[in-house]
Amino acid sequence: MDKFTEEGSSWNLLSVDEIKLECYGLEALAGGSTFKELPESLANKKACINVKNDDDKCLVWATLSALFAPTKNAGRIAHYKPRENYFKRDGITFSADVKDVQKFAGMNNLVINVFGWENDSLTIYHIDKNLYQSGAPTPINLLLYKSHYDWIKYINALTYSLNKHRDVKHLCLKCLSTFNDELNLELHIQECIKYHDGECNIEMPKQGTFT
Repeated sequence: MDKFTEEGSSWNLLSVDEIKLECYGLEALAGGSTFKELPESLANKKACINVKNDDDKCLVWATLSALFAPTKNAGRIAHYKPRENYFKRDGITFSADVKDVQKFAGMNNLVINVFGWENDSLTIYHIDKNLYQSGAPTPINLLLYKSHYDWIKYINALTYSLNKHRDVKHLCLKCLSTFNDELNLELHIQECIKYHDGECNIEMPKQGTFT
């Protein structure tokens, strides 16, 4: 309709006889469960620390394991019990929705990303708004599987399916693109931040041209 108006068609919209509206339910991603076994295809990669908790504080235990994991038996909750109240959690329930992870990270001066595991492949659930910002702490990458948070210790081990090369890759956490060297990664990150943070300037072709 806009095209006809702009080109001087003299058309007038008299009525809209029918509007079809389709609505779909969206189930929010949330964590906060007791220990869950990881699928064999994922567990065999030995990339995650899966703390064996019997409560709903898996976000706390997973984050503690990222900060204080011992060299052996890192999945034992006994290692982290003395620091159970280490984090600020004002207004955040233990059954933490993914959107609450950002609040939890902010009040504790952390950068926390959340990923999922679908169809034997890593997928993005939440990227911390402070990722790659100047002065930001080293990011903590968590896996949310069946409402249970686990710490991803070796994220590169989960991204082999994204790249045919199985050597050490340089990974952009914002989009999971991989690069062969750190220089190309750094160049990519500059543009990736602009794109994902809404700073891209879209340049349209000049009138009468196509490029």
